[in-house]
Amino acid sequence: AYHTSHPQHPLKSRRGQVPDYADKKCLLCEKGFRQFHLCDVCNYSICSACMRNPPPLNIQCLKTHEHQLHLFSRLIDFTCNACGTQGSRSPYLCPPCNFIIHRECIDLPRVISINRHDHRISYTPHLGHRKLKCRVCRKEVDGFYGAYTCSKCPSFAAHARCATRRDVWDMVEREGTPEEEEIAP
Repeated sequence: AYHTSHPQHPLKSRRGQVPDYADKKCLLCEKGFRQFHLCDVCNYSICSACMRNPPPLNIQCLKTHEHQLHLFSRLIDFTCNACGTQGSRSPYLCPPCNFIIHRECIDLPRVISINRHDHRISYTPHLGHRKLKCRVCRKEVDGFYGAYTCSKCPSFAAHARCATRRDVWDMVEREGTPEEEEIAP
């Protein structure tokens, strides 16, 4: 069967052992698989879930990026502009801007509360040249990539991935809702 992410050749449904030459994870979602769909010509393997429910080829998300983003479905090492971490497969791209992003970073929340800080924090796409340490993992935050900052505490920063961990963030997007009370840090 043909797939929207790989229209060049049909994908064959396979079960069980993945051939030695093939990747052992889905090219689109990076999950391992027992049942998979493979193009022998291109060595293109995807899981059954992505075969049934493919990611969109193009995404327009103005809160993330001003232009439409395009799925680049292949193995490729990259650094995500939104979170600053490495990726290895199927990012979304904006070629004119040289912008590249993990699929899971496209909808990063804009305003959140975390258990490591008394105020709300907001996502910012660039911190600039300031030297800041992440208040979650204590490692340096690279200002050329997205992170979370506090409008009330100029020295506060958190990596996007650290701030949105399930054990740190309450999983509620607070953009558009007022902050109830002022708390000193």
